[in-house]
Amino acid sequence: MRRIPLYLVVACGVVVGCKRVTISAATVREEPAAADGAPSRIGNFSAANAFPGYSIVDHGRDCAAELGSAIPEFSCLDGALLEVYVDGKAVRDRIPAKCDNPDLVDPAAACVPGDRLLRIDQGDTTAMIMCRRFRPDVLAGKTPGDQAAVWGVDDARTDNIAMIHFNRKTKAACFYQIRKSGMKADHVVPPYSPETGWKGAALAKETYVAPGLLNAKDACVRCHDNQIWLRTPFVTQLAYADDPKVQRHALPNDVRLGRLRYPGAPFKGWESPEQRTIFIAIDPKMAAVGATEDADADLCTSCHDIGMSKLVGAEDKEGTCQLLARPWLDAAFSGPVEGTFLTAHAVGDRYWMPPEIEEKSAEDYRRAFARPLAALRSCCQNPLQSSCQAWGSRPNPND
Repeated sequence: MRRIPLYLVVACGVVVGCKRVTISAATVREEPAAADGAPSRIGNFSAANAFPGYSIVDHGRDCAAELGSAIPEFSCLDGALLEVYVDGKAVRDRIPAKCDNPDLVDPAAACVPGDRLLRIDQGDTTAMIMCRRFRPDVLAGKTPGDQAAVWGVDDARTDNIAMIHFNRKTKAACFYQIRKSGMKADHVVPPYSPETGWKGAALAKETYVAPGLLNAKDACVRCHDNQIWLRTPFVTQLAYADDPKVQRHALPNDVRLGRLRYPGAPFKGWESPEQRTIFIAIDPKMAAVGATEDADADLCTSCHDIGMSKLVGAEDKEGTCQLLARPWLDAAFSGPVEGTFLTAHAVGDRYWMPPEIEEKSAEDYRRAFARPLAALRSCCQNPLQSSCQAWGSRPNPND
């Protein structure tokens, strides 16, 4: 069976938000307030800022020092358009109720045309910048339905910008978030600039989510628990684009990176034994109850980095084990947006993994891959058992 890296997603702080900042009546789409008068779930943090004296500029400076580069001013329109497909055809002028390749970050983000992914390479560092829009119907508490697109795909407005800055040599990773509904994102101020006389500090503090809020229940590593990059068909489409100008914005092929470092005072706890992720490597011969065919037990982890964050509880729906793999493992799972035929946002009975799989019913699929599915389920429930820590000659990132 041909093996290609798993399709997951790039985002930070899944299904959470920040304090909504009004820009102007002309550019901001109103989001519904929660019942208690607080901002909606796209604009609401679960905890107070634990580091109020540590600004986005402080974080950008610390990251630039450890990564060796700073993110420059950018435009979302410089990124590659992420097409939304329905039955294999790109849809740009409407927001469909369902699509072939939904963004998995939140139901409000699924199947919205106009999202863009921007890649900025500087030496050993890569910044991936995801500019995404949200569905008005879901934000208003309604069931997703077909509707006209709010903005054209070449409009600079966006609702959310998620950024990861990573140095592949030092293994240092930084996360940034902008959560402003309707923001005009053609000249976005960087979180920090080393340029002499830079005058963007005040605007950066107004624009970005404070670093101390990207923690606790909003910690980026609750989802990014598989080392760094998460992939789904929505974002990996760029890797298969015919146009090299589009393909250059595809996610890097970095895998098996080992344990990462997180610059900045609010994030050092992520490196501690109490919080750091437990990574999984399944023994290909692991016994699995119910297996009827000879697929190796490590069919998933032979390609894909899968982990279990210690910050994610058994009932939480975040991370590679608790969210992105769950629809394959649990037919009754109901996640924010699911990744197989079970989803409310995906068209038809199409499985995303393994790649190029022939059409199968749910019963045939689970029978054909019973062994790797059972092994992954067991390891996600107990990642420290010996059959889930079969690193062999590979370095063990849990050390």
